[in-house]
Amino acid sequence: MIVSPGAVVPLTPDPNTHIKIAVDTPMKRFYEEHVTLLDRRDFETLVRTHYHEDARIVSTEYLVNGHAELFKHFAKYTGLMDYLKVVSTDKWIESEATFAFEATARTQWGLTRVHDAFWLRDGRIIRHFTGSIPLVRFVR
Repeated sequence: MIVSPGAVVPLTPDPNTHIKIAVDTPMKRFYEEHVTLLDRRDFETLVRTHYHEDARIVSTEYLVNGHAELFKHFAKYTGLMDYLKVVSTDKWIESEATFAFEATARTQWGLTRVHDAFWLRDGRIIRHFTGSIPLVRFVR
């Protein structure tokens, strides 16, 4: 469903997706594709199609600048994570050039609450702010 500002919309998420965002917007579609690429671990396509060449990821733990570092960053993900799956998107906010969310992700270590905010320019990410809080740790 595509809506215009001020329209009354049902607040029922699509039952066929784990992304709980009731309305269909360009930012939601961008996010759904982003999650699909993460779930598939297709980091090559993710970086090339979703991030500007001079994009920056900002975290309290690290800073990543540009495509070369983004490729290294996501390659590190591949080495560190045997498993990564977005379980649900729990909170969402967007504007014409930004979106932010809170989601629950599952890794081989357990469940984690992730918080991300994205600023886009020309349809690609220029700034990505990220953080996470472990919720449940699996014991092996």
